[in-house]
Amino acid sequence: MEYITYFTYIALSGFLNRTRGVDIISRTTFIIINILLSYVLYRDITLALISGIGILLWLMKAWGKYFIAFNPIMDVYKSKKKGVRFIDKIVDKVYKVPTNDKELMNWGTIAMGLRGSIFSIPLFTALAIYYNTWWIGLFFLPMLLQGVYYRGVTRYNFKYAEMLTGYTYSGLIVLSYLIGR
Repeated sequence: MEYITYFTYIALSGFLNRTRGVDIISRTTFIIINILLSYVLYRDITLALISGIGILLWLMKAWGKYFIAFNPIMDVYKSKKKGVRFIDKIVDKVYKVPTNDKELMNWGTIAMGLRGSIFSIPLFTALAIYYNTWWIGLFFLPMLLQGVYYRGVTRYNFKYAEMLTGYTYSGLIVLSYLIGR
């Protein structure tokens, strides 16, 4: 029965990330709901707050430039949408500046994956410290898949990618809990 609760939490997290992604609920509401669900699931306010603060940091702005990369009719470099400067520099060094739609989508896949994983490092570092299990800190690595999720969808039809991202993120939090408790 306990595992059904975890799977329900993961499913709800994917659904909530989708509703947040299309502005049905705000980022603030998403974080509050996540903290409440985490508390109900774990019965640990510290863990619920770590989860909420981690998600807050992960949700910070500067995603727009990477979403545009998956829509080949738009030019990432001429857009006013912001990215994260140091991530842009890393990707531009690792992968050449795109000159066609395929290269732009490859660039976006790498950039989105880096953005998702790097901004989840604080959460998984805090969980590793909280559980005194250092390798939980490596759980940011699967978030590199976020770029692949968004690459796998067609122009601005991000519902599946948003849900997969929510499943992955919350699933890693649950896995941290199961390992650390």
